[in-house]
Amino acid sequence: MDETEYLCKDCKHCVMDKYGLITSFGGLLGVKDWMFKCSKIVYPAKVVVNPVTGPEKIKEKLTYCSIARNSENCGPNAKYWTPKHKKDLFKALTKERNV
Repeated sequence: MDETEYLCKDCKHCVMDKYGLITSFGGLLGVKDWMFKCSKIVYPAKVVVNPVTGPEKIKEKLTYCSIARNSENCGPNAKYWTPKHKKDLFKALTKERNV
């Protein structure tokens, strides 16, 4: 593995959803990529008017990290990646230099 590989799990915007936390015992067992969501890319809350039942409020949703990395939002070059831990600070500094 490359030292300068920017993994979503090392990004501070990456959060594990509640179901993933419960089923993986806090991230210790059986962690899958669909358990992680990106808090940087959010679908905003909106109100949809239903002609039968009236207005319905739809909560804001987070996108999955894997979808954000495969789309133009964050991209394969990890545009929004910021370090979660201090040990990854050097990675962030070299990232800005390489851009």
